Amino acid sequence: HPMRISIVSLLVGHEKLCVNDICEMLGSEQSLTSHHLSNMKLSGILGSLREGKNIFYYLKLKEVITVINCMNKCQLT
Repeated sequence: HPMRISIVSLLVGHEKLCVNDICEMLGSEQSLTSHHLSNMKLSGILGSLREGKNIFYYLKLKEVITVINCMNKCQLT
């Protein structure tokens, strides 16, 4: 899903992000973004940690970067 690829791409450039940061950067609604984050966490792609009231997400499965890079190369040809 394009939203999930966008989230992963953001997390490649940032150590961790909370849902509000991701929504602001992508211009997306919090409910939709949270849904995708939850699914990716359940799949083992993302991890999360709580800091106060915020939950921060980070890229747990680094191999997904290779897959996205490969997909981007395929789109260019």
